[in-house]
Amino acid sequence: MQKDTFHEIALLQELLDFSVVEDYVRSHSKGAHVFFSGTPRDMKDGQLVHSLFFEAYEPMALREMKHIRDRAMEVFQLEVAVIHHRLGDCALREHAVLVGVGAPHRAAAFEACMWIMDEIKSKVPIWKKETLANGSFWVTPHP
Repeated sequence: MQKDTFHEIALLQELLDFSVVEDYVRSHSKGAHVFFSGTPRDMKDGQLVHSLFFEAYEPMALREMKHIRDRAMEVFQLEVAVIHHRLGDCALREHAVLVGVGAPHRAAAFEACMWIMDEIKSKVPIWKKETLANGSFWVTPHP
């Protein structure tokens, strides 16, 4: 993602760029900066994971991600919050999700980052399919 087209909330088909998220958060807040990067695990139930595939109902997912971000900004008194999630194929070691927050104090930043991830996992309509040696399987119920 180009820096001039940066969005705080994004669903992206391309590789997620941690350095761009980090630069944005650091330039928009003072104090504590906390970042989370979720990457595919290489094993599932003793089987090698080859890749992940993410699909979303994009209008609803973006709306819910914005709601989560806005709520986190208010509750944790953040100065900035960024949520980027990958769509499409995601290889091992690639970022599947990036969350970055900035707050005046570290406790709020850590709590906010964890809360945002919990909310994403439970409320945002993003579905994950894992490809293993014995086939591909949707991990979450897929409509």
